[in-house]
Amino acid sequence: MPDYTASIDDGVAGLRIGLDPVWALDRIDAGITAAVEAAADVMRDRGAEIVPLTLPDMATAVEGWPVLCGVEAAAAHAETYPSRAGEYGPYFGYFLRMGAEASGVDYARANQRRLELVEQMRQATDGVDVLISPAMATPPFPVTREFFMTPPRDFPQWRMRFTVPFDFNGWPTITLPAGRNAEGVPLAVQFAGKPLSEPTLFRIGRAYERATGYRPGRPPVD
Repeated sequence: MPDYTASIDDGVAGLRIGLDPVWALDRIDAGITAAVEAAADVMRDRGAEIVPLTLPDMATAVEGWPVLCGVEAAAAHAETYPSRAGEYGPYFGYFLRMGAEASGVDYARANQRRLELVEQMRQATDGVDVLISPAMATPPFPVTREFFMTPPRDFPQWRMRFTVPFDFNGWPTITLPAGRNAEGVPLAVQFAGKPLSEPTLFRIGRAYERATGYRPGRPPVD
C-alpha cells in the first residue's frame, strides 16, 4: 500500500482542474454555485489551472447505479436477507429487495452502462488531473425518521448527480468544507480524481484547508 500522504504538502501548482460549467453549476442552489466558484478561485490563486470541459451524460450513472448497488448489497447481506427481512427498515430494505429481484440481464445492462461511462469519462478528462464540482445539488436537509422510512425510489435522483457518477465508475473523491450559506448551513465542494489519484486529492485537500481555514464544525444539538 503506497503512502498517500507522502506528497501531501507539495501544493497544487501546475495541476489542471476540470470544470464542466453545465453539469457542475447549472440548476443548483445559488449558494453552492458561489462556493464552488470560490473554491476554484482558491485553487487558481495557488497555481492550479481551471480547465473548462464537457462531461458525458451523467444520467447513465444515476440510472444504472441503483441496480449495481442493490445486487451487491443483497449479496453482502445474504446471510440475513431475506430470512430476517423484517429487521431492515424501508430505506435499506428497498435496496436489498431490488437487488435480490434483479435479473442477470438487469445487472449486465447496468454494468455495460458503467463500462461505457468509464471510457467516456476517460476521453472527456484527457489532459486534466481532477474535476471540481459541488458535493450535493442542494444544501443539507434534515435527516429525520421519516427520511429513513421512505423507500429510495421516492428520493429525488437529481440530488445524487454529483456523487453517484463516481460511485458508478470507481473514481476516488474528496469532499471539503466550503463555508456556509446565508442561513448558516454548511456547504461542501468535491474534487474527483482518476483511478489511483488519492495522493493528488490529499494535496488538494491540504492546500485548500490551509488557504481557507475551513474545518468541519459541530452544529448545536437541541
